[in-house]
Amino acid sequence: MCWSFFCIFACEMTDEKKIIITVGTEYMHFTVTETDGTTTEHKYAIDNKMSVAANLREVFRKQSYMKAAKRTPDGIPCIRATLMVSTPVVLVPIEEDFEPKSSYDIAITGYKYDNKHVTEIPLLDAVAIYPVNNDLKMVVEDNCSDVEVGNIIIPVWQTLYKKYYTGTQDRNLFVYFFDGKMNICYFEHHRFRYANSFEVTKVEDMMYYILYVWKQLGMNATADILSLCGDIPDTLEEKLKVYIERVTECEL
Repeated sequence: MCWSFFCIFACEMTDEKKIIITVGTEYMHFTVTETDGTTTEHKYAIDNKMSVAANLREVFRKQSYMKAAKRTPDGIPCIRATLMVSTPVVLVPIEEDFEPKSSYDIAITGYKYDNKHVTEIPLLDAVAIYPVNNDLKMVVEDNCSDVEVGNIIIPVWQTLYKKYYTGTQDRNLFVYFFDGKMNICYFEHHRFRYANSFEVTKVEDMMYYILYVWKQLGMNATADILSLCGDIPDTLEEKLKVYIERVTECEL
């Protein structure tokens, strides 16, 4: 799947350079829009001997495409940056009261010291809570005049939701593959009924989780739809068709 799915490009002239930084497990990807409106994309392999923040600092220091022609009065490069992370998300109904850090740490362990970021998803009546590494965000703030934070999966959910509610209205289970993760989601009555992420690499394990969720949701093997999208593993679609009749590929 093209990384530019996460990007909104502006072709008009502007005083600020725009950079979308997408941080995955093995790679960082940069979509750079210059002040004249031209856009380029760059991929950088993460050196696992260093922290991800240190990797990003090296990119800002060494790569010419990460530098801005102008600076603010405080000496900060005139760059508007969007940092997209691929960390696990906790979903909360939009009407619920919650405290982001405690709500997240109870649900998912391993991110105790990361900043918990909150993004409302009004389209789905939900709030997304996800961790952002403090050092990683600090590197972006040190090198850019304006910084926004997002999570890779949120625009995917929004796009899949729109596809479902402008489609046939048949029951549809969506499975999205990206960055070594398998995200499964299902919408009902204009809200999430199911959303979860699995870190799996073997096709057999993917099939197990997909078919388990399919059964738990009470979906019909001949009438309902299974939509696969993103970096779909080879052979998975054909193997799933043994158990589910309507398996399709879904473009984002």
